[in-house]
This record gives sequence, structure tokens and C-alpha cells, in this order.
Amino acid sequence: MRRFFAAALLLAAAGCADVRYSPMSPARELPPARIARIDVSDASGGLESAGAGVTLKRPFFAAFAEAVNARLAALGARAQGGEGARVEVVLTKARLRRGAGMASQAEGTVVYAVRVSSASAGGCAREIVGRSALREGPFTSTGARALEIALGKAVDALGPALESSCLYGAPASSVAASAPAGAPPARVREDARLYAVVVGVGRYRGAAADGFAARDARDFAADAQALLGAEDDHVAVLTDENATLADLRKHVERWAVDRADAGSELVFYFSGKTAAQSGGPVYLLPYDADPNALPETGFPLSRLFQDLGRLPARVTVVLEAPAASLPAHLPANLTLLCAGAPGQAVLEDAPARHALFTGRLLQSLSRNAELPAAFDDAASATAAAARARGAAQTPTRRGGP
Repeated sequence: MRRFFAAALLLAAAGCADVRYSPMSPARELPPARIARIDVSDASGGLESAGAGVTLKRPFFAAFAEAVNARLAALGARAQGGEGARVEVVLTKARLRRGAGMASQAEGTVVYAVRVSSASAGGCAREIVGRSALREGPFTSTGARALEIALGKAVDALGPALESSCLYGAPASSVAASAPAGAPPARVREDARLYAVVVGVGRYRGAAADGFAARDARDFAADAQALLGAEDDHVAVLTDENATLADLRKHVERWAVDRADAGSELVFYFSGKTAAQSGGPVYLLPYDADPNALPETGFPLSRLFQDLGRLPARVTVVLEAPAASLPAHLPANLTLLCAGAPGQAVLEDAPARHALFTGRLLQSLSRNAELPAAFDDAASATAAAARARGAAQTPTRRGGP
């Protein structure tokens, strides 16, 4: 009976929580800019909580406003009154979802829009999405934690969003400039639609989980939306048992072909294992791969390049996996960003719970909202971290401009 009451009390305590802003990346101070006014407002209608079993101690908007103000202070951005730009930050969605069962996964989503109205450069806007997913354990409620991480990811992107805005002379968005006063800012990237197929296989059929590949994929997918500007339904995430050979083929040969047309961009991200027969082609290993039957159960890297090379879109492949060899020539529309040089092992960063390269790529994306620029920073940081361990890992770029 005592155990029963103790468990009940623990569950009750876990159901009432608060959310605080915990930065996921350091804030780089922005150059001086004349900001006359900063407004933070709520258009979300309150926290959406589906099966989460979590009651927040105060409205979520209070945590959001505190987070935005804290990040702005860290960036050195402040309202000075008088003449200058107006910065508006509007919370548009806060959602917490959890499936059934004691060990279900909690998912947090935070969406806000930031608009800058500058007399010298018109108006510009961007929508920011932060997401996180956490596996829950018995007698605990990590739902609030999932929402807290989503808040951290979203608000961390405020710096790059402001730095790339018309506050610093960037071209104004035609959609934002024509938006009615008081309307939530529209998403930027009208000129380049971004799609992403994101794959992470850390658990293989009949084997225990190994590494952080699924987490790598989920966090990269969240940043594809929050920092690279992909629409919510433009990102396909395949992890573990949902990343079979059939799943990979379907998304490369059909999903991408149906969406990535001329003028768009496609990112294919893979975190997992590869294998090659002696002197033979390199295969990506999906969840149901059999190392003893690679031609039948693996996805050839050469076929991936061939299929994506037929697309009219610009394509970037991010390979967070060791590769025994890489092709000498790639299709003209394709850039390959590989976590290591051919034949090198790829390392993990256990404290960060990420692969060494992916962790640094995600950090770099918060400062550089374009993959090639983010890769350059991440490559040097990865090589330095590997040397500190007495190892060699040299991220490699092939193809592209």
C-alpha cells in the first residue's frame, strides 16, 4: 500500500510543472543596430496539450516572453526608442503531445514569427520552428522537458534570424512587405522551397540500439525547419524500424521526385552504418539490412547519387557515416558533405549524445543558416575535437559550386 501511494504522489507531482528557457547554444553578440521598439506578443491561443498529462504552473507565453527577452539581451539587441527599426516576435503555436503508455514519447513544438520593419530597407519576416521528442520512463513526465527543449531550440534561432534580416540590410521579403499590419509574419524562402529526407538508424533488426543516430536525425530535421526554413510537411523523418530499405527507396524514388522540382532544394541526411564488399560499392544500411546480403538488403550510395542527380532541384547529401570510398565524380546538381574522409571512422560525442560531426554541424547551423557555410565551421571544429582525442576525422566536401 505504501508503494502504491508513493507512486501516486510521484505521478501527481510530475503532472504539474514549469517551463524555463535553457539555451542550447551560446549567443553571439550582434553588431550594433538602431532598434526603436521591440514587441513580444501571443497569437497562439494557449498551449495545445494532447494526452500529455502535464499542467504548467503558469501560461506558456510567460516562459516564451522571458526566453525572447533573455536571448535578445545576450545578443546585445535592445529597444532605444526614437527613430529606428521595429522588431516584432509573435508566438503562434505551442504544442505538447504524448502517446499512450507509461513509456510513451513526448513531443514539444514551439513556433513563432519574427518581423523587422526598417525604414531604410522595408520589412522582412521569418517563421521559426523548434521541436523535440523525448522517450519517457515509468512514473516520470518529461513532457514539460520536451517543451522546454523545443523552446530552447526555437529561441536560440532568434540571433541568426535577426542577423539575416533587413535590420542589417538584407533584401526585404515581398510577402512580408505586403502583409497587413498586425498579421503574423510569413515564412521567408519563397524563392527556394526546401525539402529534406532525414534518416537515422541507431537500432537494427535483431540488434540492440547502438549510438545516437536516431537522435541525430530528429535534431537535424528540427533544425531543417527552425533554421533552414523548411515547411513542416516538407521534411520526412525516418528512424530505426521506420527506416527500412523499402522506406528509403520510397522516399528517394517517389517522395523526393514528386516534390523537388526546378527552383527547389533537397537535403538528404543519413546517420547510421555503411558497409562494402571487398573492393565493391558502398551501401547505406537501413534498419532491415543483412551484412551478408548487401546487394539485396543495402542501399547503394552510387544509386542514391544517381537517383538524386536526376532531380531538377539543387541537392545536398549529408553523410554521418563512415565510407570506405567516395565517388570521384558527382552529378552537377549534387553536393556531398561527409562526416569523415574515406576510410576514416566517425566518432561520437557521448556527453552531447550526438555524433561528433553532427553535433558541431547543428551548433554551426544556429550561426550560419546555409549548409555549405555551416559545414565549413563544423568541419574544422570536428577535426580539432578528434585530434584532442588522438584520432583523425576530417569532414570532406565533394561536388557543388
